[in-house]
Amino acid sequence: MKRLYNEMFRIPEEGRINEKVIVARLISTIAVILGCLFAMSITAYAYFSYEVSSRNNTIKTADFRTEVTVYVENDQTATDKIFYVNDNNKRHRATLEAGVTYTVTVEARSTNSAKTGFVIIKSADCPTVYHTEQLGVVSSARGVQTQSITFKLLLTDSTDIEFVSHWGTSSNYTDYQDKGANGEYYITDAEEIKMIVNGKLEPPAKKTPETTSVPETTSTPETTAAP
Repeated sequence: MKRLYNEMFRIPEEGRINEKVIVARLISTIAVILGCLFAMSITAYAYFSYEVSSRNNTIKTADFRTEVTVYVENDQTATDKIFYVNDNNKRHRATLEAGVTYTVTVEARSTNSAKTGFVIIKSADCPTVYHTEQLGVVSSARGVQTQSITFKLLLTDSTDIEFVSHWGTSSNYTDYQDKGANGEYYITDAEEIKMIVNGKLEPPAKKTPETTSVPETTSTPETTAAP
């Protein structure tokens, strides 16, 4: 072994380096580099190809859905007066008319995974965005958990309204809960809302049906000429 080392790898302190030593050292260096590259490649392949799956650990985001119904005021028994389209209980759309007072009920579903949420009410023709009060939490005003709210809605012009459900806490909730401040665009139970649509401050006046008077006719009694 020592003889092999002296012949192939030993560099003498004096004299010229043997050609075999240069070749042997060069081959061994290349072999070590290739071995390191191979080991790194195998390790990286094992890292990226390894995976663990478990059926019991399902990760999903919180879910909050609502039921929204819209009726013409004082006409809740007429099912044909419901003006809403259900979109998987997350986004509701309704086409509402101007000057008509609607009764809107928003109710949180019992199957929600999120403990609390709210509904945003908006329209493309109205720059104002309304937030309902928190559903699923104890209301400071009533002292009980709020699962649904009902309010009146009046539009100054006809438009499409969207009711979008959101899980979490509304940005307007802190002022209402801590300070008791009910902002203009924060809707609470039994409140009356007038939505300004297309810049019209008031809804159009209701037209009174015109009446046509019929002129009275008088009959003149016939007279008989004497012979």
